[in-house]
Formats: sequence, C-alpha cells, structure tokens
Amino acid sequence: MEMDDVRDKLEKELNTVEWPALKPHAERGALFLLSQKNDLVEVGARVAADDKAYIQALLEANQLQRVEPEQIKSLDQSPSTTFVFVIVQPYVFAQEVLKQ
Repeated sequence: MEMDDVRDKLEKELNTVEWPALKPHAERGALFLLSQKNDLVEVGARVAADDKAYIQALLEANQLQRVEPEQIKSLDQSPSTTFVFVIVQPYVFAQEVLKQ
C-alpha cells in the first residue's frame, strides 16, 4: 500500500474517546501518547511503513511515549480526558484533545 493510501485510510479511521476506552490498551503496553507537535496520521503512517529512524527520533525527543503505570493512575483521576486515536496493529496511538 502506498504511503498516501495509508494516510487516507488512517485519516478515515481517526476516532475520539475518553480515557476509560483506552485504558485496556495502556495496561497491555500498547498505548502510545503523541505530543501536540506531531501529526497523528503521519506518525501512524510511518509506523505502518516501519520507519524505525523516524519513530526512534520521536521516542528520543519524548514526543512519543508509551503510557506507563504511573500515567494510568493519573489518567484514572481524570476519566473525562478526551483523546483522538488511531490503531496501527498491534499499537494504539493517541493525542489528548486540548480543551479550548
């Protein structure tokens, strides 16, 4: 599948949920949070394309982070926190929806 096709597919699959829907993915170590600086669809497409250098750079810059147990506890205190997310099997990538 071409990169543009992957982006189009992921764009259509973007969804919004509150924290409790993502918690099971965090508990199995499959949820990654993306900083607001980055485009969620672009990151998903790069993961699907196995662009290791790009993903490694995001991880090293702390712009992409696996949700750790301490973060799960913190997010449990704010269950109405809303995220936009996309699934790139076996992972889930999410960005918090900032309140205006």
